[in-house]
Amino acid sequence: MKQAVTLQGLIEAFQRKGLGNHFTPEGYEALYLHLLEYEYDINEEMDLDVPLLCGTYGEYESIEQYNDERGTEFRDLDELDEYRTVIRVPPSARFISEKW
Repeated sequence: MKQAVTLQGLIEAFQRKGLGNHFTPEGYEALYLHLLEYEYDINEEMDLDVPLLCGTYGEYESIEQYNDERGTEFRDLDELDEYRTVIRVPPSARFISEKW
C-alpha cells in the first residue's frame, strides 16, 4: 500500500470509518495478507480505500450463505474461485469473496 499499513493499521482504518465489524479478526488478517500478496503480484502499491474494500469484499460462513446473499448457485469454493476471488479465512471454513 502506498502508505505502509500494518494489520493493526488496516483494522483501525476500518474502525475510523465506523466499519470495524465488517470482517472478523481472522478475516482482517486473511484480507491483509491477500492485499500484500496482490501488491507483490502486480508490482504496484495500492491506496487503502476502506469504503471500496467494504463494497468489494464480504466475509461468509459458507457457500450456502454466499449463494443466499448473492442469488448465485455455486456448488463449492473451488467453483466460486473460478469466477471470483476467494480468500480463505483459517482456521475456519469462513471465506472472503467479491460481492459482485
